[in-house]
Amino acid sequence: MSEAALRQLIVCAGNRIAAACAQAMEDFSASQQGNRCEFSMSEWLDETQFRQAALLWIVDDSQPWNTVHFALQNQIALLVPADNIPMRQLCINASCGVFFQDAADVRACLEFLLTNEVARTRMGANGRAYVTPYFHQGFRPITA
Repeated sequence: MSEAALRQLIVCAGNRIAAACAQAMEDFSASQQGNRCEFSMSEWLDETQFRQAALLWIVDDSQPWNTVHFALQNQIALLVPADNIPMRQLCINASCGVFFQDAADVRACLEFLLTNEVARTRMGANGRAYVTPYFHQGFRPITA
């Protein structure tokens, strides 16, 4: 298996990267041996690339609903700031992700999500199950 295949893609979404998120990215990347994760903004990816993501990380207090719906539809777990109330509530209601308070929390969440494929996969499946009824009613969000 190639080194690129071993890396996990973390898709980031938001209007600006909050300071705690930027610090967590730097710390987490520095702590990884073998460069096993890659961060990319959602708007830099096409749909095929996005579908390969290990998770979607909301990096600020925005609510990028179309991006989130695309992630959930494709069974991608969420990582969101605790002070982003709508996103946090979505994670609670759908059991589709985790939320964080600060840079230390983000690092712990990233470590948990990237090393626990069963939990991450379950959250992704929960997210898809949560949004599926909306698609059957004719709702189609704009894709990522």
